[in-house]
Amino acid sequence: KHWQYTPEKLDALDEAGEIHWSKTGNPRRKVYLTDDKKLPYNDYWADFRDAHHQSVKITGYPTEKNLHMLKMIVAASSNPNSLVLDPFCGSGTTLQASAELGRQWIGMDQSFTAMKYSISRLTKGTKEMGDYVLSKQTSQLDLIEIENLHNFRLLADKDVYVEYQEQVDNLL
Repeated sequence: KHWQYTPEKLDALDEAGEIHWSKTGNPRRKVYLTDDKKLPYNDYWADFRDAHHQSVKITGYPTEKNLHMLKMIVAASSNPNSLVLDPFCGSGTTLQASAELGRQWIGMDQSFTAMKYSISRLTKGTKEMGDYVLSKQTSQLDLIEIENLHNFRLLADKDVYVEYQEQVDNLL
């Protein structure tokens, strides 16, 4: 984003050691978490395990995200009683994080499978993936309290409902 700075500002940042020059010659601003410039900011969050790690409760949806990570993101980017919109809700992790943090939410997905997993998460909870090597599995469910669902309703496109009417009706 070097274009957002004037050439004079870019030169000053470069002299201060705050510019990294890529192999192609493009300037990139160095960003640090601390003023002593010892800890660079990055987009890798080592504190959060992948949702499919055996110690994390999941729904089993293929692209499921870590609940604790999404709770941190929702808490940092909204206020209690805010409305959180997730237009690609997948397994509903953001919806659960929002409900647990006292936010209202709207979740959408064009995939019937995604909605099935979201509804399952919100009504039945999640389960431990289990240690399949030792065949040690559990059926404990981590349920969301009904009052945190904020009047949960399912809205389906007409074409989805026509094609999957029996399955949609069985979800609720």
